Formats: sequence, C-alpha cells, structure tokens
Amino acid sequence: MTVNKTTTFEAAIRNDGGKLTGCIGIVEPLYGSGPLHGTMKDGTVTLAVSLNGFEILFRAKSENGKIEGTYTVGRPNTADSALEKGEFSLGRMASKALLIRPCPTDAEMNAKDHDASDAQASETPDAP
Repeated sequence: MTVNKTTTFEAAIRNDGGKLTGCIGIVEPLYGSGPLHGTMKDGTVTLAVSLNGFEILFRAKSENGKIEGTYTVGRPNTADSALEKGEFSLGRMASKALLIRPCPTDAEMNAKDHDASDAQASETPDAP
C-alpha cells in the first residue's frame, strides 16, 4: 500500500570507482535509515538499503550535482516486492555531519534536535 507522503532525508555516499557505500537517514513519516550500497555507471545510480526483511531500492540519474529518480520498498524475492513506491531528489549540500559508524537509526533521525534538510522523497499513490 502506498500513500501520499513527503519527507526529508540525508545521505552520506562514497563513490569508489562506481561502487557506492554509505548511510541514509530518513525522517518520519517515512522510515528506512541505515547502511546503503549500490553502483553508479554512466550517470545511472542504483542504491539499496536492507532493513528488517525489507529493501528500499533507489534507481536514479545523476546530473548537475543532483541525483533524482524513483524508489520502491518491498520484501526481496517475494510477491510483496513493491509494497511502496515514490520519487526522490538528492542534492549536494554544504558539508554536515551524518553519523556514519554506525549509520543512523530511524529513532536517531527523528530526535527533536535533528534538522534533516538535504533531500526530499515523496510517495506516490498506486495507479488504479
């Protein structure tokens, strides 16, 4: 089930010859903070975050310092492979500390004193 929601998130991503690793921190009302991994080749970016039996898969294009695309949330290798879907935009911001070791949890991202403003993601309703 997918609903219309918007959130902010932060990501710290390291590119080592096209192999991407790092952390993502997602703020309520969406969830999924944790370690990420993926690839970048010819401007195409694929990132994945796996938590508690679910996977968030980001597919995007990287152009002019921005990464924009779509994401799905599902359970890998099951009929529930796309429970939620949406769009996201990630832009390079001024350097700001994001807890890397270990990666932030959803609870840490939603602490009252945390101000996430680096990117936005929004879920889109399923097509009829």
